[in-house]
Amino acid sequence: MSSSETDGITALRNFLSQSRIIEPKIAEGDKYPLWDGEILIYSNDNPKQKKQFILGRLPVQIKSAKVRKLDEEFIDYKIPLDDLRKYLADGGILFICPRFKNTIDYKIYIRLLLPKDLLDLINNHRNVTLNKIDDIHYFEALCNHFLQNRPLQSILSTIDHFPRFSKEDVKIVAKGITQGNLFDMLFSDQSYFYSEDNKGLMIPINVKVSEVEMFIKSRISIDDRKYFDFVRRKIHKEEQFVELNSSLFV
Repeated sequence: MSSSETDGITALRNFLSQSRIIEPKIAEGDKYPLWDGEILIYSNDNPKQKKQFILGRLPVQIKSAKVRKLDEEFIDYKIPLDDLRKYLADGGILFICPRFKNTIDYKIYIRLLLPKDLLDLINNHRNVTLNKIDDIHYFEALCNHFLQNRPLQSILSTIDHFPRFSKEDVKIVAKGITQGNLFDMLFSDQSYFYSEDNKGLMIPINVKVSEVEMFIKSRISIDDRKYFDFVRRKIHKEEQFVELNSSLFV
């Protein structure tokens, strides 16, 4: 293992040491070709961490690099296609990229890669975008998000396309987490959507929210003269605006 990999793992351990419900099992030296170990998640912060409190495990892949600057909010990484297929067959992975000047001055970038993400990457073969994370509690929430959604997407590990679903008698269920508001969650790449039939069976679907539109009852008047009774609010990932009519936007 190179000094860069060793320092990157040390930086990651420093970050994870802030948590009382995470136990990293990260290999140094000899390791699997595609996995660098795993992270165990516990249901409470009992320092003894008995095995009955284990919620689950997340396989991890770590790609470290020493850098001069640590100012990016996200980074891109190219994962070989064959690696993506193996991660898919295994049911997903937590991909982590420590970037550091030294083991104290560092940033951690992560991306959950569940079967839905991996199948999308395999079909389009594009770079993976990893987001900076500096809040250990949000990292814990992401790990739980992985564990909750992994079994719901197991069907995708055995097929090469997203399953079709009937548009009748189903509801769309969104599962996500956010540090902001509901709209941040809907637009997030780490949110997952499922169709649920009347028997409660959920199937992962390839859906992305591009816009949320709401009609709002709101009287708008000037000098007691009413101009509008309703406005339309449109929200996109990067912007939002209010439409008063077809040609007037705020």
